[in-house]
Amino acid sequence: MIVFALFVLCAMYLSSMVFHWNGVELNVLVRDPAAQFGIPIYAGFFSWLGVFALVATTAVLAMCASVATRGRRPMIVAAILTAALALDDSFMFHDAVWSERWGYSELLIYGFYGLMVLLLGVMLSAEPPSTGASGLLVPAAFLVGSAAIDATFLSEALGWRAIWVEDALKMTGFASWLFYWFSAARAYVRASEPAAADRDKPTFAMREGSAGTVARS
Repeated sequence: MIVFALFVLCAMYLSSMVFHWNGVELNVLVRDPAAQFGIPIYAGFFSWLGVFALVATTAVLAMCASVATRGRRPMIVAAILTAALALDDSFMFHDAVWSERWGYSELLIYGFYGLMVLLLGVMLSAEPPSTGASGLLVPAAFLVGSAAIDATFLSEALGWRAIWVEDALKMTGFASWLFYWFSAARAYVRASEPAAADRDKPTFAMREGSAGTVARS
C-alpha cells in the first residue's frame, strides 16, 4: 500500500508539472470546479451521475473478473470499455480533443464503441450469463440514440430540446449498463462458485494396507 500510495503521489506531481508547463494553474486541477470557477454546486448533476454509474460498473466488473472462473473475458473487455467511456464523458475527449483539436469526425469514435459492443455481444453469445445476453440491447439502444442526436442532423431538428434528450438518453443508457453488468457479473460469480469450492477442497489419498485404522460413525 505504501508503494502504491507513493506511485499515486508521483503520478499526480508529474502530471501537475506537465499541465503547469502548458499554462494550467494547479488550482484548476485540484480544486472542486464549483469552488474554482464560482458555478452552482449542482452544475453537471446528471452528467456526474452518469460518470458515477460508469465508475461503479468498472469496479464491479474488475472485481468479479478477478474472482470468477466463468465469463472472465467478456467482463474484462466490458471493464476496459466502461473505463474508456467514463474518461471520455468526464473530459469530453470525443468533443474537445478528438473532434475540435484533432479534426476527426465523432462518428469514428462512436463506431469504435459500437464495434466494442458488438464484440461483447459475440463473447456473451459464446458464454452467456444465466441472466441472458439480450439485456445488453437496452443500454445499447439508449446510447445509440444519444450518439445519433449528438453527431447527426437530429440535434438541429430537435432544437433546444436536443441537449436534454441527448443527455437523458445517455444517463439512462449508463444506468442500464450498470444494472445489466451488475446482474451479469453476479451470475458469472455464482456460476463459478462450485468450481472454486471443488478446487479449494483438501484431498486425502489413502493407500490400501496402510497403517492405522479408520473409524466410521
